[in-house]
Amino acid sequence: MSADITDPSPKTVLFVDGEVKMYEPKIDRVTQYKTGKNRAEVESFLVLGFGGRGHDLLKPYDVKYIGKEMIDGVETAQLELVPKSEKARGQFSQILLWIDGKTGVSVQQKLLQPSGDYRLAKYSKILINQKLPDGAFKLKTTPKTTYLTPQG
Repeated sequence: MSADITDPSPKTVLFVDGEVKMYEPKIDRVTQYKTGKNRAEVESFLVLGFGGRGHDLLKPYDVKYIGKEMIDGVETAQLELVPKSEKARGQFSQILLWIDGKTGVSVQQKLLQPSGDYRLAKYSKILINQKLPDGAFKLKTTPKTTYLTPQG
């Protein structure tokens, strides 16, 4: 999985082989996180709403259909997900997904933390079943890029 984030500051997040890498071009730094025993949990959050089967959500989440809503001109089905795992609820108490009815892909996500803070992600220019260019899953860094691997 690869995602380019533009706001509030540009970064690229890449998840490959059980490792999350986040490149921040403004400070020319890559932060690498090894997921280790938490790989499945990390992967489930990163790919939420992208390519999974709907009934696969029922194992880790209590799922509720909220209704239809237009998001940026796309008719979506809004779903509320509440993690069943106490550990996962410690990270996100609730997740809202807006799924494009035609493609089955998430166009917006809101991940709410127990503190009340949240992360809102909007996705656009989604291409499905396209040939990926060489290097699609490689970070575009500079020769001076620094690498940081937090412990713990």
